[in-house]
Amino acid sequence: MIRINKSIIPIIIIAFVIILNIFFTKFPLISLLGYESSSINGIIFYFVSAFFQFFQNKNSINSNHNKFTNPKYFYSTIIFLPLLILTFSTIICEKCPISNGIYFYLVLAIPSILVGASIAELAIYISNKFKFFIFAIISIILLLGFVPELYFNPQIYFYNPIFGYYPGVIYDQNIKISDKLLFYRFITIILTSSILIVVKLEKYLNKKVQFVVISLVILLYLTSDITKPFLKFSTTIDRIENELKGKFENHNFLILFPKSLNEKAKKILIAEHFYFLEKNNRLLGIKFNEKVTSIIFETGAQKKDLFGSQFADVTKPWLNQIYINFDNYENSLNHELLHVFSKKFGKGLFNLPTNYNPGLIEGFATAFDNNFDKFDIDYFAFLAYKNKYKISLENLFSNFSFFSNVSSLSYIYAGSFIKYLSGKYSIQKVLEFYANPDFEYVFQKNIQTLENDYFNYLENLNFDVNIHKANLYFGRIPLVKQFCARAMEKDLQNAWEFFHSNNFKESGKLFREIFNYSDSYAALNGIVQNKIKTQNFASAIQLLENEKPNFQKSSYYYNIEYLLAFLYGKTKNINSAIANYDSLILQNVSEFYTNSSVVYKTIAKNDSSVFNKFLDEEFSRKKIIKSFLSKNDDKIYQYYIDRYLLENIDTLHNSELENEMNEIEKSLKNFKPSSDLYFLISKYFYKNLNFHKAIEYSNLALINAKKEKKKILEKFMLKVNWMKNNIDILENYEF
Repeated sequence: MIRINKSIIPIIIIAFVIILNIFFTKFPLISLLGYESSSINGIIFYFVSAFFQFFQNKNSINSNHNKFTNPKYFYSTIIFLPLLILTFSTIICEKCPISNGIYFYLVLAIPSILVGASIAELAIYISNKFKFFIFAIISIILLLGFVPELYFNPQIYFYNPIFGYYPGVIYDQNIKISDKLLFYRFITIILTSSILIVVKLEKYLNKKVQFVVISLVILLYLTSDITKPFLKFSTTIDRIENELKGKFENHNFLILFPKSLNEKAKKILIAEHFYFLEKNNRLLGIKFNEKVTSIIFETGAQKKDLFGSQFADVTKPWLNQIYINFDNYENSLNHELLHVFSKKFGKGLFNLPTNYNPGLIEGFATAFDNNFDKFDIDYFAFLAYKNKYKISLENLFSNFSFFSNVSSLSYIYAGSFIKYLSGKYSIQKVLEFYANPDFEYVFQKNIQTLENDYFNYLENLNFDVNIHKANLYFGRIPLVKQFCARAMEKDLQNAWEFFHSNNFKESGKLFREIFNYSDSYAALNGIVQNKIKTQNFASAIQLLENEKPNFQKSSYYYNIEYLLAFLYGKTKNINSAIANYDSLILQNVSEFYTNSSVVYKTIAKNDSSVFNKFLDEEFSRKKIIKSFLSKNDDKIYQYYIDRYLLENIDTLHNSELENEMNEIEKSLKNFKPSSDLYFLISKYFYKNLNFHKAIEYSNLALINAKKEKKKILEKFMLKVNWMKNNIDILENYEF
């Protein structure tokens, strides 16, 4: 039998930690010194410190024989070497800043050593004979203590004594070392230290004192479900309700919303819940009679604090709960409700597909909502396919590659493919597939054949090919592949804080530093905005012109042109400004860029002095644009209604809005309005609860609607008709 010298066991443990951290350098995110690598090392440190404590307890070896048997040397090495490896990987290999990563390492990884050692000593104290079994049980409880919070609470984040903090399955670039996290780690250190101290001082303390201290710590942890919401380490429905203060409830819905909403906004918000409930029951052939909790947050910051995700809207189907930002609910409400209804076809504790495939989960909701930024999803799938933004559907629906693509690309292909399957094979077949994601069993074809069929379907769609629109929506780097994503986000936030406090010297310096290590458009834009504030327009133009070729096939190219047009206007170079506006109009990448460019170009060509005033004085812009409505240009009307009526519909007085729209309606006789303009007017009347007018203009919008928008308009008209006939159901409720 081979005998291992027990004194080298600490060296084996150290080697194990080193090998793991070298292995980490081969993968995205964990190759950097930051949140991910620190959290994983926190788990590793927890277990290796525990094993070392067991080793120390069982062996009394002279430290002179091997200095790593000495806790001082062992723990110093365990802390220092992973830090060295990850720092080298971050600075030398990735060329990223490390300051933020060091904070994560200090707060998330290092305290776990104390936690692991304390739990090991507690296990030995309880029973030296069964210490490994006891340690395993306690470790499982600690590691999986988040499960009740994740499953039952309206949150995706959680705090954990072993690895500190988990932000949820939604990738969040902006994870901070917050005061709350520091406080949580401080409490963790205090409680675990108290265990270690009373166990180590066993000879000097009364057994009753030891028992009381240890029992108190265990009791505090076991009752943390009660204390965590009080300390804001977790979230409950009551806490959210107290923050939002707006509430509607009946047997179908509990809707929590910001109290600040006006009466019209509340009515539409609540009525749309009922509309989509009825619509989706009919579409999916089900009777969903469970109560749905819909939480509409006032701001992304509020949602980040209470729920854990600032930008992404999320659903927990097993709880019948959806979580949405108010400013995005028009785009997200039906999508998230469809996730809830999908529980009828999912399986297991979480009511999801058996393989938990994100492509199928998101594809289901995207397909049956069929609205991506006011276009048919097949249109964007067609654009992506025709412009070489192609991904493997086999990978998308068989593993977690959903997150390795640009998010818009994954959503579009997943939704369009599921929509294609529902049209070709029936919705019932898709629902069967959601429950049992086996292509050959459900569709009698393998995924490769279905993928080829689907791409042939896209090939034959009769849409216009616009490479610029494809670049705008898909020309980005996936979040998980972005260069130094977390460090960059933190530095950007600091730079913008300097900027908003008018410290342009520091903000300009920091934006430049970020751009030097990242080449990101976010940093470039920061530099330009800094130069605009300091009226260094010529320098901003030179910088953008130099960098413009580097962003040619990206989403950001069009904003560079838009900024250049503005800057040329500020330097009185009207011809160059108009040239950039012409380029944006020709490319026609979005309503915003096209309509804005038409407005700015029209004003610039008409009168350069008015154009200068238009660029300089924001408070004069509405009046100036209104004076150009007499040009009877459809795009100018679209811009005016969208920017000054729809955006301010909750703040302007009804009489003022009514007078504005009356003037616009009269002027429509002077030219031939587009479908898009009619649609905007219809939306205006819809938001004002004038459904008769909304129907009138949505009908007009449908007459000349483009193919890629026709289904969106048809769905909108169905909703307006439903509202006209059913809005009065809300009169019986107080909210």
